[in-house]
Amino acid sequence: MTVTIKTKAELEQEALEAWRSSCKVTPAQAKRALLRAGLLDEVEAIMADENTDREIKIAWEYSATFDRSSDLIEALQSHPTIDLTDEQVDDIFRTAKTIG
Repeated sequence: MTVTIKTKAELEQEALEAWRSSCKVTPAQAKRALLRAGLLDEVEAIMADENTDREIKIAWEYSATFDRSSDLIEALQSHPTIDLTDEQVDDIFRTAKTIG
């Protein structure tokens, strides 16, 4: 039997990845958090852009929840007009979770 001992950093990374994969907010919470972060106008412009993937637009408009680990969030995060780090996206989701 092999026992694996993980470092504090490894445990923290695993916890962060678990949080990211389970974190969900409502569209209203997400949009209000984006507004507070000064990003809502940019995201709405991305959604209005004819070059934005239609599946991403559908997810933005019709999703019952926004999942931190979804294709929608990944597409927005990496879009050249906002280009957010994982930590910035995490902060937006943390803010969104505090909004009632």
